[in-house]
Amino acid sequence: MLPKHQKLTGKEINYMLKRGKRYYGEYLIFRVIPQYSSNKFSQRAFQISLKVEKRASMRNELKRICFSIIQEQGEWKKHIKVFASVNKKKAEELKELIATQPKKTIINQRKSFVKRDLKFLSWKL
Repeated sequence: MLPKHQKLTGKEINYMLKRGKRYYGEYLIFRVIPQYSSNKFSQRAFQISLKVEKRASMRNELKRICFSIIQEQGEWKKHIKVFASVNKKKAEELKELIATQPKKTIINQRKSFVKRDLKFLSWKL
């Protein structure tokens, strides 16, 4: 997991929902704001809705996958704040995937779509 100073607080997330610039990936929606000039790191947070999976354990697992992929990629070029949530249009597709596949297959597929969307975001920035 990420250190606490690299995670967004609830107050920052609310601000980003109103004012953040949006980028749409295949499954995720990213809201981005430049980081304060005094901070030399990026901050990030992920939201997985109940529409995707009702079990908290699966939602937390997806968040862990997202954070681990970010750590593998290292820091982005710019110091930014990023908030990612699941695209509502793709929520039903993800829900069906979770219901029909075994757990290991689901984890591998999630990793692939999260990696693809995060690479898209790093390319856009």
